[in-house]
Amino acid sequence: LCNSVVISVRNVLGAFSEFYEHLLTPNLHFIQLDDVRMIPRTLVALRADDAMSQQMARKGTELMAQLNMDQVCQYVAEVLTEYARHQQFEVSRDPLASKINCEDDLWRRYRLDGRWDSENYLTNDTTLCIEPPDEGLKGPNEGP
Repeated sequence: LCNSVVISVRNVLGAFSEFYEHLLTPNLHFIQLDDVRMIPRTLVALRADDAMSQQMARKGTELMAQLNMDQVCQYVAEVLTEYARHQQFEVSRDPLASKINCEDDLWRRYRLDGRWDSENYLTNDTTLCIEPPDEGLKGPNEGP
């Protein structure tokens, strides 16, 4: 999102990638190199063709600006699901922990900053709750 040409050197191990990489096209959104020793020659070529460099920077910036929170959340859900598949221990809930059924539960129970008032943050929409919240249940900053 910095409106610059991105130069990416392929990960030799191939183990690490970003969730959005499948959206990117080499030589349209970024420059992909096989070897770090190719960077000086690539920089010379980019400087020699300023119009192409600016277009690539713009295309990359435009594409990355289209990412939205739904895509990020989907990625996080996939990572956590894969992690859960590999974990070797039994998950147990701390008996003192509050059960979170929906987004409003987070605001009711865990908001630690008194500046966050419920009128601006609570949706009061329980349609997505796993279980309906208890009537009158208050969080730690909401008093008795």
